[in-house]
Order: sequence, then C-alpha cells, then structure tokens
Amino acid sequence: MLGFIRQVMDLNNVQRKHILPLTSIFIDRFNLLWLLRYRFAYNLSAAETYYLLIPTSFWLNRTLLQKLVELDSLEEVLEHLPEPFYSLLAGAESTFVIDQRLIKEIRKVAEITIKLHSFTLAKVFAYILLREMEMRRVMAIVKGKRLNLNKKIILEVAEYAPVI
Repeated sequence: MLGFIRQVMDLNNVQRKHILPLTSIFIDRFNLLWLLRYRFAYNLSAAETYYLLIPTSFWLNRTLLQKLVELDSLEEVLEHLPEPFYSLLAGAESTFVIDQRLIKEIRKVAEITIKLHSFTLAKVFAYILLREMEMRRVMAIVKGKRLNLNKKIILEVAEYAPVI
C-alpha cells in the first residue's frame, strides 16, 4: 500500500488532485477498520497496533492514528475522529456497521469521481473499485443462493460486500 501511496503522490498536480479524495477514503477506511480490529478484537497494544497501520497524511494521519490507538474503546475512537468521519460514523456500535458506512462512502466518492472528471487516472481507479464492488456483490448473491439463504438476507449481505 505504501508503494501505491508513493505513486499517487508522484503524479502531476492535476492527476493527484483528482485521485486523492478516493485514495484517502480508501486508505483511511483500511486504517480505521484495522485499528479497531487490532485494538479491540485482537487486544493488541497501542504500539503493536500503530506499527501495523499505514502511515499517511490523509484525514487519519500519523499523529491522529497515534492518538487513536491509545484510546480504550470503539466509542472513544469514534468520538475523536475528524470530520467527515465523525458525522458519518456517529452512533455506530460495531466494526461491521462502520465498514458498511465506509463502503457506502467509498461508492459515493467513486461515483462522483466518474461523473465529474474527464479521463484521468482517478476515473480509472474509481471504475475499477466500483467494478470490484459489483463483482463481490454478485459473488455474495451466488454464494447465498448456493446456501439456500433467504432472499432478503442475500440482498442485505450483497449490499455491503466488502471492498478489497
């Protein structure tokens, strides 16, 4: 991931400006979810957790991540998030709910990227992300049908099929 971030930062100003919103929400989602898992599901120390995260300069930058890993509960972490994450994740009671909301946000940012920009690397990245999300959705539906699950459950799970 660090190599990917370095390559994004090496792009020219126009390309970087277009791709950063999508890249930042994507990487920040990764960091936040793994911070919560490492600290509260796997009970790793703050130092071990921080070591396993991706140091970036996005919304959840190095300094903020250092502060967040020191907190003692999911609720405390959510309370200390900057906007737009604070509003987006307010009231979330589990990592699963947080992931669902962040996936929706990634989808929204990717769709906006595709609509607003002429052909750029950002548009390609957005298309690939949306395509991957759609493929995971199809696979969730197929798997649900194979397991003879209720149609409502299949559609609910498919809506939030995880992103890479």
